Amino acid sequence: MTYFLGFAVSCLLLSDGAIASTVPLRVVVNSNQDGAVQADEALTLREAIAVVNGTLPLERLSGAERSQVSPLQSTDSSRIEFNLPATATVIRLTEMLPPLSVPVVVDGTTQPGYNAVPMGTKQMGIRAQTICSSAQLPPGSALVPPISRPVVAVTPAPNREVLRGFSVASDSVIIRGLSVYGFTSRHRATATTPPADIFISHRLPPPDTSRQQPPASSFPYRRRDVPPKNVSIENNWLGIPPVGEYSQDGRRLRVFARQRPQNIDEDVPEPPETPITDSFFRPLVAFFARYLTAKPAKLPRTSAFGVYVFNSLGTTIRGNIIANHDASAIITAVAANNLLIEGNILECNGFAGMPDAIRLEGVISNTEIVGNIIRDNAGSAIYLFKPNGSARIRANAIASNGRRYRRAAIYLMGEDHEVVNNQISDQTGPGVVVAAFPNSDRNVIRSNQFSGLRGLSIDLVTQLNTDVHAYQIGDGPNPRLESHQQRRKTGNFGIEAPEFISREFFNAPSDGSVTLAGKATPGATVEIYRVGENSNTRGPLSVAIATTEANAEGLFSIKIAALPAGERVSAIATHPEYGTSEPAINAVIRSIPSSVLTPR
Repeated sequence: MTYFLGFAVSCLLLSDGAIASTVPLRVVVNSNQDGAVQADEALTLREAIAVVNGTLPLERLSGAERSQVSPLQSTDSSRIEFNLPATATVIRLTEMLPPLSVPVVVDGTTQPGYNAVPMGTKQMGIRAQTICSSAQLPPGSALVPPISRPVVAVTPAPNREVLRGFSVASDSVIIRGLSVYGFTSRHRATATTPPADIFISHRLPPPDTSRQQPPASSFPYRRRDVPPKNVSIENNWLGIPPVGEYSQDGRRLRVFARQRPQNIDEDVPEPPETPITDSFFRPLVAFFARYLTAKPAKLPRTSAFGVYVFNSLGTTIRGNIIANHDASAIITAVAANNLLIEGNILECNGFAGMPDAIRLEGVISNTEIVGNIIRDNAGSAIYLFKPNGSARIRANAIASNGRRYRRAAIYLMGEDHEVVNNQISDQTGPGVVVAAFPNSDRNVIRSNQFSGLRGLSIDLVTQLNTDVHAYQIGDGPNPRLESHQQRRKTGNFGIEAPEFISREFFNAPSDGSVTLAGKATPGATVEIYRVGENSNTRGPLSVAIATTEANAEGLFSIKIAALPAGERVSAIATHPEYGTSEPAINAVIRSIPSSVLTPR
């Protein structure tokens, strides 16, 4: 009897569109077609979004379509699941989908066949490269969970300009287990709103301002324009197809060069798409293309941006592969408070637009960038441009960025950022640069490993050097700053690099230990580094080996066991009021000649 009553209530809910729109629903997409909403035998992704949004009453669906809709417990979010035919798993959009305006889980992992061949890296030192990646990440790095190959793909239809794959305008939206790629716009005199695979913002106002010219000063932000909270983008492939794409010369593309799925038959033909050649960004760099050597991936259709966090609170971007975008893989704009970027692979982005893999602007309080692989992007791995708020950047493997433009691996503007325990290698510019303007103080840069740089491991820019190059590759070692005004106009308040008392230190004959001594800012923590390359007089800071404190007079001394002769060391100083310094001039460890030790 209880079962019968529950079934009857379910039928009643599904028979009334107005009631059903207030109840969380499970909607199964069983067609890869797109177009106008119509009552037929299959439910499309566009119709599924309209149903969960409450804009498509259930009575407008056919009986076959209504059979794909069922109610959920009232405490759950709505769910959009997939049961597409095995030979028709690519959804080709003719126009932008409706925004996701209610809490919903769009779950590509529900498609039959998902997770059959998980792909990813076992350890960062093992290559799992995509189309254009060539970076060799250092061994011993942090683990990245395997990222399964999606089965369901969402992309524009041939010869259609579709700006976005998904637009998120509600709290508690999860997008999981999908391939989303090819979303961009053509270049025109009046720029469009930002194109992206996934766009996160408050509900956008109507573009018609004819009743109020010019628009109000608050346009398009009003009290009701509340940013969506707790959005999660996880385990997707953004910017790359799962299988079946062709290069511009008609050859089948392998998404992963070394770990291609074994169940993909390369002889199975797939209809190639007509490429959109006039991408949103490509005309902006066409004039300079002849001078640039690195090449983007040859996909017939590339997206502009990956995830565009325009206005949000608490967005999580975790476990995605984000590659082959014309511009940044992840970018923020107005606000992205409590943003978490964790465990992603970001590569081969920015070759025809904003070159930085992660570009943070606007309000970014409590942002964390943790445990990502960031490699082979056109510019910086991470660029913070005049943000409000602070970010923590830790435990990332950053390799071979600056493939098209010479940039710092990480560029910091603003205050109170932390860059800790990262591996930064093979960069065409310096490791971490701290800007002089706007004021950029108390930025802590510790326990990182640097190698293969063209510049300093840590570079603090002065306001005497504020040209374009200083905002790309810094300005090199600073001279001694003698006045308050000079320090005030330098990144991290111009904290002085430590100075060793000698360019040479000698092993103790008894136990081989060495005592390093020098001078630093009083009260600063001095971190001693082994220097593994002979490419710079200051660093690169290969690995931290010891830590000590400078006393009230600024003097420090530390005994280190068994540093072999010929080893080079450097040091940085970190003060809680100022931040971290540039590296000290390297010192060399020597052994005392036996002739000196032998008594006459």
